[in-house]
Amino acid sequence: MRISGSRTSKRYICAALVVLLLAGMGVLAAPLQAARADDPLVRNTKYGPVKGKPVTGVETAEEKVWAWLGVPYAKPPVGELRWRAPQDPDPWAETRVTDQFGPGATQFNNMFVNLDYETYGQLYGNEDCLYLNVWRPRTTQTNLPVLFWIHGGANAWGESATRMYDGANFAARSNMVFVSLNYRLGTMGWFASPYLRTGDKLDDSGNYGALDIIKALKWVNENIANFGGNPGNVTIAGQSAGGINVHSMLVSPLAKGLFHRAIAMSGGPLSVPRIIGESSANSLLYKLLVKDGYAADESGAKQVADEWGNTKVAQYLRGKSAAELYGSGDGGGGFMSGTAMVYDDGYVIPMQMLLAESLGLYTKVPTILSSTYEELKLFLPLTFSTWSESDFGKIAKEMDIDSPQFDNGDTGIDFMSAVDPALQPLIPGYNALARSLSFAVFRAAGVIGAATAMSTYQRNIYSFNFKWDDEPKPIDFLFGSAHALDIPFMFHNFDESDNQIVRVMWPESTRASREQLANLMMKYVANFCRTGNPNSWGLPYWGRWSPLVQNTMIFDTPYSYLNPLPTVYSPTDLTGLEWLLEAMNPYSMKYFGFPMPGI
Repeated sequence: MRISGSRTSKRYICAALVVLLLAGMGVLAAPLQAARADDPLVRNTKYGPVKGKPVTGVETAEEKVWAWLGVPYAKPPVGELRWRAPQDPDPWAETRVTDQFGPGATQFNNMFVNLDYETYGQLYGNEDCLYLNVWRPRTTQTNLPVLFWIHGGANAWGESATRMYDGANFAARSNMVFVSLNYRLGTMGWFASPYLRTGDKLDDSGNYGALDIIKALKWVNENIANFGGNPGNVTIAGQSAGGINVHSMLVSPLAKGLFHRAIAMSGGPLSVPRIIGESSANSLLYKLLVKDGYAADESGAKQVADEWGNTKVAQYLRGKSAAELYGSGDGGGGFMSGTAMVYDDGYVIPMQMLLAESLGLYTKVPTILSSTYEELKLFLPLTFSTWSESDFGKIAKEMDIDSPQFDNGDTGIDFMSAVDPALQPLIPGYNALARSLSFAVFRAAGVIGAATAMSTYQRNIYSFNFKWDDEPKPIDFLFGSAHALDIPFMFHNFDESDNQIVRVMWPESTRASREQLANLMMKYVANFCRTGNPNSWGLPYWGRWSPLVQNTMIFDTPYSYLNPLPTVYSPTDLTGLEWLLEAMNPYSMKYFGFPMPGI
């Protein structure tokens, strides 16, 4: 019998060839497919199978979500890979257990990271930090929208393991996939040393944190379908430095096509010329050379570095420990300082980000831009107080949030007695100062400037201003609607445990108020992620931004409302005038209280 004469035999041979071809390409993985059928916690990625776990949300004991935590999206950026563009992780064959968060990036611990107040100012985290997390509803649904969260922290601190960023409640309540990541920070993430350059535009950019975010977005594009997500419907979102990084993704041509909507909260299109990064990086190098005895001063250190050349200097810098790099005084830095800036490197970030948006040279997707009413109140208490960060951390950790004793102090300290005597005369103007600075630092350029620029080229720009301040006294006065307070509302994560400073905002007396606003905000965000429009029937109408009518959704209790008139900011309290302006607004939900349909 000739084989060619048998149709059945031909089919078997063709099938066998297809199987061998697919197996050679790594497409077939029969044991993995069987495992996935038996165990929904096992999912395939381009690099190997991972196994997650069922999890609860921050405030619930119900396991309505599956999570895969600490999934590597790139090789550890250590040794020769320090200050280089992220590389694909090494593949693995055995199922990798991904049930714990990966380490946060190298940084200095502070009260915005956790309440381990005895370790503030100490080095925290790990260079091996390029891991992401995935949450999804405990169902068999596929093609779900994806929210990709970029944490804040001035690009110098922060991590995805922070309970405020937990994705379980959002994934369950919004029926979406939630992804968060860690990326390089501070000196490891933004370091524009001219001595490290080799001619590779990615490696030479200095924007390693931005490249990490792009790499994680590529991971989502290639793998998220295996977790039930839709790679064609990805919303990037971030707050503070995370918001700045959202703008960097809008402007970077390398991120084009990897996302389809954007939410930038309390962070605008802020970048600086790379020459500023070069100066900061050189200063660090010269200090290290002086410390190690290669030169007597920084002038001599520059001469030594020039004589060594790029190869030897790069070897010297990559041979330094994280402690040596950060211990020099220029590593990591504080709020929006030094090496934690996004650079206009001409390639990853082609030009200053606000200029790029003003010229229309960015990825045009539906975008929400936002701020809080009293952003600076997260930082002003430290400025006004004689307390240290550790003092604040200790009080926040040990306070009975349902029965605080401020007069005597749970820890023996009275808030008002801690005000710096030189600044006590400014206390009556504290609210006006906070609101005016918040407008100038966060809203003017980050929202008004960016929204006005972008709305020249697209209609689907939205804005909100977060004004909830129902905390108990004097927390409402001290912190009010402070920077980052909108995040727990958006994700419905009111963490009352003793490891986050915002826990002082969540006594039982505020539960009804915050639940009401959180439910509303989550609905808007879920609508936006699905369609690019936050509106739906039954919700207060949220109009688009335009340069002439600056529509802004005011998130507050007992009502949220659309205010198309610019908010009045003044050194004096103009609450009465604001009321009049808002009452004249026909869309004002605060005073007229009727729902308007979505578009």
